[in-house]
Amino acid sequence: MARDEHGRFLPGESGNPYGRPRKVEPDMFEDTDRTAFFEIDNEEIPVGLNGRPVKMTTRKAIDKRMALAAAGGNIRAAIEWTKRRDRYISKVAKETGETIEQLVKSIEVVQNSPEDVTDDYLNALKSSLENLHPRLKWLFQDIRLLN
Repeated sequence: MARDEHGRFLPGESGNPYGRPRKVEPDMFEDTDRTAFFEIDNEEIPVGLNGRPVKMTTRKAIDKRMALAAAGGNIRAAIEWTKRRDRYISKVAKETGETIEQLVKSIEVVQNSPEDVTDDYLNALKSSLENLHPRLKWLFQDIRLLN
């Protein structure tokens, strides 16, 4: 680390050549911590609901408390609830889109190459179409599979 006569570093020289050390996050997800967390998260606890004690999981109790706080006018709870809701909705929308894409590809295989389709494949496709959410069934109502 070269310096000039006033003690300043010369151009291109740093007083901290290795830079600031990286922050090391504590490992919050060690197996024991994770196991304990999920045990507590899934544990049934008594919660007062409409004046009566009701048992529900810790996670559900926290979500219910947040929803009630948001509905009661707590702005922070409303913001957090809305963020969580939007995240869940976008995840469901993405998964639904992927499911529809896969169903369309499977139907194309059945229609374009019926000789390559096994009975198991056809039965799985029919079952998937029958088990679709009612709001999505209309997309495939006119599809005719091999009979």
